[in-house]
Amino acid sequence: MAIGRGLAAAAMLAAALTACTSSAGDEPDDPASTPSGSPKSESESGPPRVAGGVASPGSLTAFDCAADDAGAWSATGTLTNTESDPADFRVTIVVAPPDAASGRAREITVTDVPSGESTEFRAKKLPDTAGDDVACSVQVALLS
Repeated sequence: MAIGRGLAAAAMLAAALTACTSSAGDEPDDPASTPSGSPKSESESGPPRVAGGVASPGSLTAFDCAADDAGAWSATGTLTNTESDPADFRVTIVVAPPDAASGRAREITVTDVPSGESTEFRAKKLPDTAGDDVACSVQVALLS
């Protein structure tokens, strides 16, 4: 799935995502690495604020989201920290029709990514919202 289409659909669903997460019984998501460091604070000017941080779509340097033969959705991606200090990110993934007014989301927190480095994340068993032409959307926030 193309990142552009996913980002456009994510913008439409952003208001619905703030309180939606997967249930506690779902399989946990695994950041590929957990280096040490401290989170980066946001600057006064710059990207728009999102709950708990600032939008950071440029930090998502790779993303793939697809359903398997059984219809179960999963996603993988790469985050790159272009900040001057270690950073924490929140990745929000929604599987829903592009025109859906709301949908369940999976949130993944990837912590302590060193400055100038990349780390992979993956999410399995993504919740999906029934409908026609279901697509995967992603939003990335640099946490404050």
